[in-house]
Order: sequence, then structure tokens, then C-alpha cells
Amino acid sequence: MKELPIEAQARLERVLADIELGIIAADQLPDEFLPFEGGFVQVSPRAGERLRLALTAADTIIKIIGALEWPAADRRITVASWHDQVRRQCAIERARFLAEIRKRPTWLEFQDRLRQAERTDIPSIAKQLQTFMDEVFWKDEDMAAVTKSNPRTVERHRMGKRPASRESILEYEKALSTVRGPTRFLKPPSAPRSPRRPKKS
Repeated sequence: MKELPIEAQARLERVLADIELGIIAADQLPDEFLPFEGGFVQVSPRAGERLRLALTAADTIIKIIGALEWPAADRRITVASWHDQVRRQCAIERARFLAEIRKRPTWLEFQDRLRQAERTDIPSIAKQLQTFMDEVFWKDEDMAAVTKSNPRTVERHRMGKRPASRESILEYEKALSTVRGPTRFLKPPSAPRSPRRPKKS
């Protein structure tokens, strides 16, 4: 898991400390006796208060970690880890906690932001090609021999000096799949177009 910035770490630790104080206060709440079928039923508000504390803390954690300039995957893992700490601290069953947290507007907004971020986290085709070739210890000449192409062309694609055509990408996928298993290049988001300059009159 990625190391948190000092300020974010301090804020998150404060969340856990606030929960601890909240649990102490909740444990002092008296039981309630509610009317039920001609008699009374004893109800303890402590479990409900612990859940409320946990969900409030979970919202705060999402806001702190969600604001970090981190890749979506790192934010997702870190939020899950801190949520689990909160759940254990409040002694809430995991399935119940997850069911409740997934109803929260904060959680839904966070997931939507992550999905948007994941689209921009996809590296360029050139970087993906470099990564795949590094995994199988291939040089440009190795790829060129398998795909029956020019090593110079492979180098240009790998360095991002020339965009690889759809046909080239399919050939690279086919070649790499023979040595590293099924291989697919992910399409990165399109780069925004530069605004057109007004024509000089």
C-alpha cells in the first residue's frame, strides 16, 4: 500500500481517535424498553450508535483519500484498508458494514470518480508495449522477428515516436500471447485536441 502524505495520515489517525471516544460514550448509553405485544422489549442502542460512528468515519476516510492525487487503484486499496480498520474498531460484522456503506452517497460518488480516473490511468500503447516486452525480455529485434516487421518500426512504436496501427497492435498481441499468455492492449483515453488557431485575414 502506498505511503500516505503526513497531513492525510494525521487526519486519518484523528478519525480513529474520534471513533474510540465515540465508542466510550456509546457504551454508556442505557438500554431502552419499548412496547411490544402487550409487554416491553429491551433494546440496546449501542450497536446502532457504533454503526453510525463507523459510517460517519467511512465517509470522512473517503473524502481524505479520494482527494489525493493518486492512481485510482491505490486510492481504492487504501480506502478499503482504512474502512476495515474502522469496521474492526467498531466491532461490526463485515457483510453488514459493506451493505450499509454501499448505500452511502459518498461511496457512490467515490466509485464514480474512480471509474473516471481509471480511464485516464491507462498508459499509452507505447508504454504498454514496453512493459510487455520487458516482461518477456524481448528486444526490438525479437519482436520484429516474430511479427516479420522492421526493428526500427518496433522501436518507434515502443518509444512513442510513431503511433502503432491497429494491424500492428494485433500483431504485437498475437506475438506476446505466445510467450506471456493472453495479451491485450488497453485503449488509452484520447488526447484532447488542440484548439484551432483563427486564420489570419
